[in-house]
Amino acid sequence: MKRIVIAVDTYFPKKDGVVRFLENIVPRLAKNYAITMIAPNFNGGSKYLDIKNVNEILFKVDKEKIIAGYSPVIKNKRMRKVIEREIKNCDIVFSQDIALLGRLAIAYGKKFGKPVIGHVHQISWEQAGEIFSDNPIKKWFFWNLIKIIARSLYKKCSLLFVPSKTTAEQLRKEGIYTDKAVINSGVDLEKFSPPKNKSLAKVQVKIDPNKFVIGYCGRISEEKDLLTLRDAFVGIKEKFPNTVLLLVGDGSGEDAKKLKKTQDVIVTGFVKDVIPYLKAMDIFVLPSLTETTSLATLEAMATGIPVITTPVGMLTEYVQSNVNGYLFPPKNVDYLSRKIITLMEESRKRLSMGEKARESISQFSWGLTVQKMAEMFENLTR
Repeated sequence: MKRIVIAVDTYFPKKDGVVRFLENIVPRLAKNYAITMIAPNFNGGSKYLDIKNVNEILFKVDKEKIIAGYSPVIKNKRMRKVIEREIKNCDIVFSQDIALLGRLAIAYGKKFGKPVIGHVHQISWEQAGEIFSDNPIKKWFFWNLIKIIARSLYKKCSLLFVPSKTTAEQLRKEGIYTDKAVINSGVDLEKFSPPKNKSLAKVQVKIDPNKFVIGYCGRISEEKDLLTLRDAFVGIKEKFPNTVLLLVGDGSGEDAKKLKKTQDVIVTGFVKDVIPYLKAMDIFVLPSLTETTSLATLEAMATGIPVITTPVGMLTEYVQSNVNGYLFPPKNVDYLSRKIITLMEESRKRLSMGEKARESISQFSWGLTVQKMAEMFENLTR
């Protein structure tokens, strides 16, 4: 049985897109591969040790430091030796990011001549530019620094998994010519399904069933640009006072503080299961400035919700304006407000778009995702 080391710098109990991706693919991969997870220890407990062929190695984090909502792993010689040992004895290196653990996995994989796969879950420099500073000079500095680091690491990889052809082309334009394979995220259409009763779904998450719920699910951080959504919501409330904004996620930055202080904005914080909250939403909005696939949007569509998103990353490939949702220009509060109001006022259109949203993502299957990944693994180890 071939051995895979999966290195990741975010882990349980976090529930971001990367963690949720791993949550779906690791148990499936473990049927045919021996897997070692190298990850930070956020005191989330073991997730995979009850699954045959999966082992976890978790490293302590510096809880006094927070970078983009995450505590970084503490660097030391022991950590490096452990990672070096695991990489030396594996058949495939599978890195989920270019932070410390992902970076070391790529470097050691290259050193020992292992097949190295880098998974591009997000365009790292775009995210860094938004997170680190509102100062244009500092933002420019971090943008370019992360881009240089990413370019160097991705060139060390044997193959890059990307969510779309658009992402592959974007990387190529940045001088990253490493071979790429498009790997879609999947959606469990049985788990993520429309509610039988929308009013009851709202009651179950302690929301007045008579309220109209505008929703979002994901990390609350600057690059998600939730203040644009908040500003649209505040204006809409003047015309439709019976409306709430439901933000399913957590964050510690200035945006999160402002959102929590806004009247009728519900910020749930971390939740173990997002499905009940998605079922309570009437509309899902993603105002993000940078994305790749956006698993949260796919899951919202599977739940039968019309979506309104910015045209970033792969979203333009599965969100069709006026069919299963709307696309709106980033930071355009007025345009976003108009589209939300359209769906609030036209219930038939809203319901029809929700049905078409679910139909349009039926090709996103975790089984197909893992099958394609396994084919790539086998090709690299022949």
